[in-house]
Amino acid sequence: MGAITAKAAILGDEGLLATALILAGYDRTDAALQVLNQALAQAGLSRDQIACLVATGYGRVQVAGSDRTVTEITCHARGAHYLCPNVHTVIDIGGQDSKGIAVGTGGKVLDFVMNDKCAAGTGRFLEVMAAALEVDLDEGDPFVSMARAYTGVFINVDLPTRLHIIADLAQRFEVDGVVMHANRSCKPFSLTQSDIRDELRGELGLPILLVEADMCDSRLYNERAIRERVAAFLEMLQ
Repeated sequence: MGAITAKAAILGDEGLLATALILAGYDRTDAALQVLNQALAQAGLSRDQIACLVATGYGRVQVAGSDRTVTEITCHARGAHYLCPNVHTVIDIGGQDSKGIAVGTGGKVLDFVMNDKCAAGTGRFLEVMAAALEVDLDEGDPFVSMARAYTGVFINVDLPTRLHIIADLAQRFEVDGVVMHANRSCKPFSLTQSDIRDELRGELGLPILLVEADMCDSRLYNERAIRERVAAFLEMLQ
């Protein structure tokens, strides 16, 4: 159960029997049931014929009726070893985070790293930015596609390109206002936001709220001040 999609795979004595994939949506418990039923139908099986149901991923605790929960890191390693017994490294570009996993004998996890502080390199972010920049993501050549998309993501482009991306999205979706978060932990992202705010105000005439905070240091967050600024911003939209 991932951050963006729900997947199911059914294994038997003969090997891989069926797979299914759907968007997870907001109800992950229901999504887990749907994707499991799709895989069961594909395999021609019923739920009571499943000897053990293992839940993994970001939403694994929301999978009803699971017999066991395992982290996606362990499952990635075991799954990669199943498909390629000589595997040594797995790179997972997930919807919410990205991981690098060192795999040993039998699919055992030897070590791993993950970007749990920034979403800039995740699959969903790459998809959004690739669409905004009109860059194709070719599943048949994923490394070239990811490199092409990642070099064009928001924090890796110049200020005029950032302005173009935001202005294009604002006009495309006919937004009434823009809320921007200045994350003080991410300097490449936050340094240009005051310029972006001023340029968008002048170019599009939109009300813009720039909220400053930090994802690591709570001392930089003032709830009362933020509430006042949000209330004033909402009044500007009326």
